[in-house]
Amino acid sequence: MKTLLERLKPEYAAALEDVRDQYEGAHGTITKGLAEAYFVMQLTIETVSRMSLYVGGEGLSDPWSYFDEDSDDE
Repeated sequence: MKTLLERLKPEYAAALEDVRDQYEGAHGTITKGLAEAYFVMQLTIETVSRMSLYVGGEGLSDPWSYFDEDSDDE
């Protein structure tokens, strides 16, 4: 099973890398949260809120939109 970091859609992964140098703390918090979670419901409100702020997207209203479907075929 892939972590949410591995399932992060390419456009959000690229946006996350874009903020790495300028917002190291936020990047680290988001990356750690995604690397430790396998299901969206395991994410903290802090992680999803920071994703919305620094990466864009739907945030708390639709956190599932950040990720590709998990597939064992890949």
